[in-house]
Amino acid sequence: MRVRFLTYGFATVLSVGTFALLLATGCNQPHETARTSYAAYLGNSACAECHAAESKKHHNSRHATTMRSVDLKSLSRDFPVAGDIPNTNFVVQPSGTGFALAVKYQPELQQPLQYALGSGKFALTFINVHDKDSVVELRESYYPTLHAWSYTPGQAHIEGDGLGRLYQGRLARACVTCHTTALPSDSLTPEPRFLGVGCESCHGPGRDHVAAMRSGKTGDLHLSRLNSLDATTMNERCGRCHRSAKTVPAGETSTQRFQPYGLMKSRCFLESGNKLSCQTCHDPHENASTDHKAYEQVCLSCHASTGSKLQMGTKPKGKPCPVNKQRDCIRCHMPLREVTKDAPISMADHFIRVHRSEPPDTAGEQGFNEMD
Repeated sequence: MRVRFLTYGFATVLSVGTFALLLATGCNQPHETARTSYAAYLGNSACAECHAAESKKHHNSRHATTMRSVDLKSLSRDFPVAGDIPNTNFVVQPSGTGFALAVKYQPELQQPLQYALGSGKFALTFINVHDKDSVVELRESYYPTLHAWSYTPGQAHIEGDGLGRLYQGRLARACVTCHTTALPSDSLTPEPRFLGVGCESCHGPGRDHVAAMRSGKTGDLHLSRLNSLDATTMNERCGRCHRSAKTVPAGETSTQRFQPYGLMKSRCFLESGNKLSCQTCHDPHENASTDHKAYEQVCLSCHASTGSKLQMGTKPKGKPCPVNKQRDCIRCHMPLREVTKDAPISMADHFIRVHRSEPPDTAGEQGFNEMD
């Protein structure tokens, strides 16, 4: 695997190990689309016909907007006006029907902002499809909550005025795949109906399911029954993009960035009887709640002095917290931790444990203090 920094049209080549790149970008392995016929995917509208409530929730979720075309219509709520990026030699300027990142004193040196990756909850990172096998990740990302530009994680140390990184092959496909529902095998350009993480990203391709339901042959759904999966299988399904133990290198400590991996390291998961999954706390059809009380009820269903059956299906067996038996579980046992030194982002550490010598990270509380 090779990565190139794009600088003034010249390419400085740097060889980097695959795992190092995956860690730097947060990308994972391609999921269902790589193993299933592209024609088997239909898009979210096919699901809405029968699953109106779930589709409505999902349509307004961050999953659905984690990849968008860069234009004022698509990014009106998040995208800043064109202009100079303070304290840099870069400018965002109009280009055709969209925008480009350019060098201020040589505006002809530019890279298009074709797609925005990320919902805007934390950041928007911009890419353009370079060819059928590679994408360019732009050097500057936008942080909507702070109304500010900053380095794209992993690109703070590019020398000079390089405009971004070129990712090729399997890594390029993996990054785009985790932000789309389906991709053709010979292209990295998604159809508009497949932008964002859609229903079929988790449930699988819907063509055979829709055909069976319309014909009345309901004995075989031709879809995964997600509510019947055990916690390990469910967490690994989420981990295809959010990362699980199967896809992180030995010694990885970013349990705040790679949530399924962190959760499955936790004693809470290990002693749950294979019941504690991402879905125990999060509805994948809608945004993660910012109400800590809702999460604390899950904690207290095991760790309260008295209680009914845990919502995961096991009997309460955890010891009550000696510090606070009623609240603040999340703040103490899942504190915010900085994701990277390159960007002002903190996320909740999903490796649930007693932090005896590591105080909660409050660096992100003014801007990025939501659970993810």
